[in-house]
Amino acid sequence: MDSEEQTEEYDTSLTEAHTYLGEGLENMRGRTILDDTVTHQMLVLAGRNVTLIPGETLPLLLHHNEEVRPWLKTHKVFGILYPRQTVYGTTADLRSFKEEQSHDGYWTLTVKAEGSQRFKVIEKRIISQVIFMAEVRILPDRRLLPPEQHLLLEGNRLRNVMGKLTPFPQWVYNQCHERILMKELSEVMKSILGKDPPVKDPTAFSYWVVANVPINEGDRKVLLALNSSQERLFMAKHYLKLNCKICCAECLSEISTKDHMFSMSTSGAQGTFVNMAGYIHEMLTVRLVDGVSYVGASSEHYSWFPGYAWHIIECAECGMHVGWRFSTQKNLQPQKFWGLSRGSVRFAPIDNMSQLDKDVFMATAQMSRAYLDSTPETYETPPDL
Repeated sequence: MDSEEQTEEYDTSLTEAHTYLGEGLENMRGRTILDDTVTHQMLVLAGRNVTLIPGETLPLLLHHNEEVRPWLKTHKVFGILYPRQTVYGTTADLRSFKEEQSHDGYWTLTVKAEGSQRFKVIEKRIISQVIFMAEVRILPDRRLLPPEQHLLLEGNRLRNVMGKLTPFPQWVYNQCHERILMKELSEVMKSILGKDPPVKDPTAFSYWVVANVPINEGDRKVLLALNSSQERLFMAKHYLKLNCKICCAECLSEISTKDHMFSMSTSGAQGTFVNMAGYIHEMLTVRLVDGVSYVGASSEHYSWFPGYAWHIIECAECGMHVGWRFSTQKNLQPQKFWGLSRGSVRFAPIDNMSQLDKDVFMATAQMSRAYLDSTPETYETPPDL
């Protein structure tokens, strides 16, 4: 048997398990869904450098956070504020938990949680610079009626009549139809990530798209501000039409492109990880990079991908830390890949965009500003994202 036959594909479910956190975590049963018609008292963490999206796994290492320990031992839900935000965030549903006490008496908490529901802070009581107790209100996810139901029509056959009975052609209504949007975006995302979406529920699918669509942080917050899966998918579809490159956030030197994105996790190309110091990195996996230099030696210690060694990479132009190379000496595929820290890179339209792509980009930007500048009564659109 030759070496090629012995090669096996990396098990992407290992990434979601976050095995580097070690053993001994106590698994929590059940799931907590908070009522969106009343307010709730909750411990909220700020300054975590992560935009937690519903459905995403969040690993945490909390060192010397004595204020957090009592809450996590008695509650299953806490809040995570978005970066540079004081009002809006996502609840984290506790999945597993471990506490360890050091020789000097301080506790280290190891946590795995899952993003659950978006919230707005109504009132808060400061505990420390990055921890506070808050009264929060859950922002509901609404399901918009398909266009044909507004005309009291049922089924695809009658829906096709709308283009004849109304001032707009059929394709206009298709752009707002949840099922059609899901089918279109499933095909596009599969072409980028090389895998089928892991979720089928429309709301969960819309959040999965938000997590994996190649857009910058401000644009992700725009999508998170929307209160229906149709709106998120409609706007994400326009972002996905853009050809873009991935650049260093400091000097804008090109490092990779959207075409090199691929999945090393069951949840897609986007993942959230924590290092030994407790610092959280949102990371994007790509097959190829350019314009980077390597710092120090490679190491398998505390590797986020079991079987792979990590090696720090910097922008060759300005020296900014932009991520890591992951490589293996085992018979695994891929033999190597790169993880780019989302906080250190920016997505930028490529120079040879068609006029249509440029028009779509500008129209999407204008739509984003319109959503941010207005707060219709039927929505709870955060005005300061």
